[in-house]
Amino acid sequence: MNLTIRGKAILWQVVGGIVALFVILCSIAELLWWCLFLSDRTNVTADWTWIIHVSSAITLVALILYQRMRRQRERVFQQAFVRDAERFGFDVTLFTFPTHVNYMFLGMAMMLSVSDAGMARFFTFVLLVVFGIFTHELGHAIVARKTGHSGVRIQLHALGGTTFFSGGQRKAQRVAVTIAGPAVGIAVGLFLMELARIAPSFRDSFLYHDMLFVTMGWSLLNLLPILPLDGGVLMAAAVKSDSMAQMISIVVAFVGIPIAQWKHQEGFTLFFVVLALSNLYTLPKVSATVARWNRRVG
Repeated sequence: MNLTIRGKAILWQVVGGIVALFVILCSIAELLWWCLFLSDRTNVTADWTWIIHVSSAITLVALILYQRMRRQRERVFQQAFVRDAERFGFDVTLFTFPTHVNYMFLGMAMMLSVSDAGMARFFTFVLLVVFGIFTHELGHAIVARKTGHSGVRIQLHALGGTTFFSGGQRKAQRVAVTIAGPAVGIAVGLFLMELARIAPSFRDSFLYHDMLFVTMGWSLLNLLPILPLDGGVLMAAAVKSDSMAQMISIVVAFVGIPIAQWKHQEGFTLFFVVLALSNLYTLPKVSATVARWNRRVG
């Protein structure tokens, strides 16, 4: 792939994000200014008036220019395959399974590993996150192959991982494959707990707690009824209604955001935000509205 084209496409996305951010900030600033101005003109100073109005004017011009260059931007996007974010990564074969590792997966692993415990624990936890998520997907892949599915492959991405396969459409087979991933993590977690019982020194180490989190903890988190997590897949199979499954996913994901913030877990806050927005976008009215805004604004 042409790196220059890919660089341009990424730059378009960055510029578009910056313009959108300034549009939102200037809109809020203008709204506040007019509320203060209409209530009492002495609430606003000349300096802030100039700053807000000039910033809004510059942002409006930038938005118009960005929208007018829409054709060029879309051509760059199409050439660089930016719409398919999963292309940004590398391919390996692990335990005979073709595996694609997305660069965003590594970024997610590093984000979850951020702490004030030092660089040694940071890099150790990054490796543990990769190990925990891959073994989880390996459980899916092994059972998928054993139950007669073909074309089994693994993809590690920003939300964790996904195992793809074809064939074997019976419900029992799909449920077995879905449960296999969390089952592996829980089994490894139980083994670690037994090992900690035998060796108290291991139980008191940060390595034990981190390993327990990326195995059993991740598996239990993955059983939450949020699509596309394993728990969401099982929930969708149980309710037999796509709209109901979507609504349950959205509610649980949005509930997870304040809980993660309350626990000061920024990585999990982002995790739940991404899940909530991705599920919200699947609603027909929301996706149609977003598409309409994109056509109008660019």
